[in-house]
Amino acid sequence: MKLISYTFLDKGLLRLDFSNNKSRWIVLNENSGKTLTRSKIGTLSNVQHTGIKLGLDYYTHEPIVIHNHYHYGAAYISSLSEYSQRQQVFWKNETCTNDWATVISIGLNHVIDEKPYKALTYNCQTLTNKACHNTAKSEDVNKWVGGAVGVFLTLVFIRLAS
Repeated sequence: MKLISYTFLDKGLLRLDFSNNKSRWIVLNENSGKTLTRSKIGTLSNVQHTGIKLGLDYYTHEPIVIHNHYHYGAAYISSLSEYSQRQQVFWKNETCTNDWATVISIGLNHVIDEKPYKALTYNCQTLTNKACHNTAKSEDVNKWVGGAVGVFLTLVFIRLAS
């Protein structure tokens, strides 16, 4: 089911409206809008899979997260347990430029837009950095691309020097 809209309500509630005419109620709390992270599964390096804490499901009290994952093809809403994939989850050590409500709004707008996941240009880190800091960047992609460029330039220099 597709998220079509959301509404911040009084008393710390958020209503998510879906295409099947159903709504989901989220209880916002002191952690809503904060960025979390876990190690990405199946990588050789310490690539981080980031997400945004939304709040707690009103009926089940289950923690809910927004994140972007290649498996689903776009940003989406899931339970914390689904997000964690049995990995330990940590708060990302950062202070967002945006306030918590703006972080959540940007994250939910990405879910509504269903922009396709792209490993280099629109991944989980791109989503959370856009929501938190208004910048579309991925620290791990920058690290890997920077390392590849460094190796390439070193090889070119060695070739020219010989």
